[in-house]
Amino acid sequence: MTAEDFDLGLNLVFTNPTSSSASTAAGNSKKKRKNKYDRRRERGRQAKEAKKGDKTAGEDSTKSDGEVSSKGVNQESKSDSTGVSTAKNASDKTMDEGDVAAATKKTDLGIKDDVSNNNAPKRAGKKIEASGDGAADKVDATVDKSAAKEVHETRRVSETKSTLTPQPVATSNPITRDSNSDNATASRRHRPETSLDEEERSKYLSEFHARPRDLDRGERASKNIKASVASDHIFGMSNEEDGSRDGATINDVGGTGNETKDDEEVDQSCPFRKIGVHSNLASTITSPDGNFRLKQPTIVQTRSIAALLPSSTSKGKKKKRGVNTPQKNLFIQSETGSGKTLAYLLPILQQLAVDSQTDRLKKVDRQLGGTRCIILCPTRELATQTYTMCNNLCAKSYSWIVPGCFSGGEKRKSEKARLRKGISILIATPGRLLDHVNKTESLLVALKGKLEWLVLDEADRLLDAGLGGQVEQIMQHLRSNQPGAGPKRDGVTWRSVLVSATVTPELEGMAKTILGGVGREWEWARGHKNGTKSNQVEEEGADSSMDVGANNTSNELDNSAPRQLAQLYMMVSAKLRLTSLIAFLAARASKGERTVVFLSTCDSVDYHHALFTSMESILGNESQKDTDNNGSDSSRGIFGKRCPIYKLHGDIPHTKRCSTLKAFSEDQSGILLATDVAARGLNFPSLDWIVQYDPPCETKDYVHRAGRSARAGQAGHALLFLLPSERQYIEVLQLRGLNDISALSLSATLSAAAGSCPGITQEGEAKARGNTFSDGRGEAFTSAVQIRLEETIQQDDVDYKASIDKKFKGDPKQRRKAKKQAVGPLLEGARKAFSAFVRAYPAKEKAVKHIFNARALHLGHIARSLALKDAPKMVSKNSSNNDEDGKGQKMSGEKRKSRLAFNSSNSKKEDDDKMDVDGEENERYMSLLGDALEEQKDRKSPSAKKKKTEGGGVDTRKRMLEAAKMMQQGLEYM
Repeated sequence: MTAEDFDLGLNLVFTNPTSSSASTAAGNSKKKRKNKYDRRRERGRQAKEAKKGDKTAGEDSTKSDGEVSSKGVNQESKSDSTGVSTAKNASDKTMDEGDVAAATKKTDLGIKDDVSNNNAPKRAGKKIEASGDGAADKVDATVDKSAAKEVHETRRVSETKSTLTPQPVATSNPITRDSNSDNATASRRHRPETSLDEEERSKYLSEFHARPRDLDRGERASKNIKASVASDHIFGMSNEEDGSRDGATINDVGGTGNETKDDEEVDQSCPFRKIGVHSNLASTITSPDGNFRLKQPTIVQTRSIAALLPSSTSKGKKKKRGVNTPQKNLFIQSETGSGKTLAYLLPILQQLAVDSQTDRLKKVDRQLGGTRCIILCPTRELATQTYTMCNNLCAKSYSWIVPGCFSGGEKRKSEKARLRKGISILIATPGRLLDHVNKTESLLVALKGKLEWLVLDEADRLLDAGLGGQVEQIMQHLRSNQPGAGPKRDGVTWRSVLVSATVTPELEGMAKTILGGVGREWEWARGHKNGTKSNQVEEEGADSSMDVGANNTSNELDNSAPRQLAQLYMMVSAKLRLTSLIAFLAARASKGERTVVFLSTCDSVDYHHALFTSMESILGNESQKDTDNNGSDSSRGIFGKRCPIYKLHGDIPHTKRCSTLKAFSEDQSGILLATDVAARGLNFPSLDWIVQYDPPCETKDYVHRAGRSARAGQAGHALLFLLPSERQYIEVLQLRGLNDISALSLSATLSAAAGSCPGITQEGEAKARGNTFSDGRGEAFTSAVQIRLEETIQQDDVDYKASIDKKFKGDPKQRRKAKKQAVGPLLEGARKAFSAFVRAYPAKEKAVKHIFNARALHLGHIARSLALKDAPKMVSKNSSNNDEDGKGQKMSGEKRKSRLAFNSSNSKKEDDDKMDVDGEENERYMSLLGDALEEQKDRKSPSAKKKKTEGGGVDTRKRMLEAAKMMQQGLEYM
């Protein structure tokens, strides 16, 4: 084989300058500039040609194989002299050295080349057919044979020990392969199919631009609010549980055994006396003039008291020597508002104040008795509420038992003084208690050998990643402080009680690891009828109860929300969120209902509270009436003076938070804007609505939020706002046991608000200028409210800048400097709320993190939902400029890292700040000096006195000298 033959084979295989595929590729490059329909038709035509080419290539290869077998060497040489010489001459003109080198390398590696085996004969055949030659089949067979032969010889020479023969490989056509690559590219840039285009477009419109009626139609929303009827199911008892526990008589359950007949009749008429509650406690909680005014215990209270109090059969019996049977720990799980706090407070107080053997009161001095019970609460508000309830019980039942609350907000010194006097029951937050355990010796002395009870209220919150580390450190200190601590004993001598509406069996392993207690078993007390009963736990053991609870692990939120609670959700597009919230709250305010609105961040709470309170009332003609009656604008607030608006979050001082809770609880109607600080354990009497404006970070927090309403069997409603992209969140809630969530109509809510606010609705209709809305007056209401919100923010910004002008009237340079970066409080709050919302949106638990994707948000609509006119980029830019560390943010990443690594940023920043302060003082000093010189020149003029009075300073020389003196001393002149 000669080099000329080798080049001939390569040219035939890899190059075909006059082939139809080259012209097709040129046509494709031009048609890419056309629209998508032209490109789609071109791809279809190419696919048809590819199929036709495959059939032609198969027939040609079959025919050429037959001719090769029948004809001899003469026919082969003849074909070489006719068709092959022509192809050789054409290929020599277009073949370059790079192509030859690449082809040689490919054949040396022994790679099966689809183009060399199938494509070259087809291209050659197409060329001859296009030329109109009558011997097309003959030449095509010759080309196929020579190409296969040359490739075979090349592979055989390059491989020393392997004899590879060309195998017929079923490969795709080059045209088909090119079209596939075009489709792959087009799929990244354009939508390949018309159906997919329409689907994505409809999804886009449904997420961002859907009208209220379209959203309601997709969710099959109801126009009427689901009714909520009060229920007494939390008090319902089965026949086995009704009556005295374990068949005990009244004398066995409570009292001293010397009661008169009248006392027995009273005890029989008191349901709490039947379950073993002491007479002092029973009279306190059932008194019509007291703070509790209870009539009967709930299911969870009955089961918890039966599990925590000693059984009646053990009373009167002496303990055997050397036998120490540890009492069991308890999990209390029941729906929100079922009285779980009293479920553990009543038996604990009775155990501390009453002798279980003789039923006589045992009065112990507060200092000698020490701290015998610790109750941990996750929030200050819940700790304060628990302390108030415990204090009311002790004051009227057992006055020698003194409770105390350590939740921060006051000096440690005063809390130490109370510890020295003696605290029997300590109610605290984890952070504050850990601080005292580390630094207060008197607390360790009061706890050593005297701690009998440990209660974790809202245990799932206390043992999670946020507070679990603090609780674990507290337990380590308590164990090491007990006299039973040692290498073979863990030092746990107390009983543990874990309480929550969302306690699950999976919490058992975590509780055993953190709380300890070797050889101490756990049992459950549930608040629903089909829950594990206390007597079954005692008979069958704790393992059987755990098996019963473990069967419902998938429905972990089942029986956690009140049965009578009406759960609703509303699908709202992002740009209508704020106006829809206002429409819903307007309907509640007009009816005098009390509502709690949960938001995700503190910045959002502050902004919405400031925005709502700075607007005028939109409810009817209330503002006009108040102005006529009082002669002043007393209706400040978007819902008027009859519906005050409060706020509550963790950054507010503790005293302010307590006063806010008290004021909101006493008002007949009002709105409370709060974060998850108010989601756990707080009791709001007669609360009508819970609105979750921002979905919670964890699904179990949904239950705790919604459970602030419909407490103690009363009626209540809960509403959840969702974006169209968050629709799957409802499915997650249903999979976890919350199956009674139904959709509420957005269009009906807007129409109801338009009816209750006719004035602002007329404004919207007038500004529409004849444009018809698909939802009628509802959308007119939203447009008018949106305009008024934006005008309020804009006017606040203008007023703020006007106040700066007034403040720095005599100092033009300071006025210009202050106005350069001046932003109104509402506008600044809106920008902070926007940034906080975008950061907090994807911060959800793993199970729902894929639903809340920040990239799915329309940031322009999110800005509109905060009444912002600026684009999101402008918002972030302005926020960064107003930040204190703006210079650090503008710095590049590598430079900032290097400065932080060598710890040179702080000193340089201080130097820069000092230089800035010095420069400002110099400029101010020079401005004062210039004013003084001008006044000296103008003294001779007759209008000097007038200029002095207008300038605001008569003694300018004195001010100048004072400034110079202070600058010399290195002080800042104010």
